[in-house]
Amino acid sequence: MPDRDPRRAATPAGDPPRGDAPARPGRPGLFLARDSYRQRRLRDVARMLPVCGAVIWLIPLMWTRTAGQTGGMAAAVVFVFAGWALLIVLAAIVSRRIRVDAATDNGPDADIG
Repeated sequence: MPDRDPRRAATPAGDPPRGDAPARPGRPGLFLARDSYRQRRLRDVARMLPVCGAVIWLIPLMWTRTAGQTGGMAAAVVFVFAGWALLIVLAAIVSRRIRVDAATDNGPDADIG
């Protein structure tokens, strides 16, 4: 009995199986290497950390306090500094995992010329 893979089954219209569908003429299929894809996503995360920091700084402004409530400012300060510490830890982790490529290195030691 042949092993049938449902992903390779022909479509009802009789088209070729999806796994064997030809690529568009004159255009190679889209394939991203796993390592470069992860590096791009890590760089995206690094770019979004300042935005997350801004959101963390703005969240205590949206808290509502009643007239008799005390301790609201202290809780906001603790929240902001805890978020700040979390961002520092996340930035350290992301920066350690990002690989610096020679093509994207624009630091002072980069070979220009």
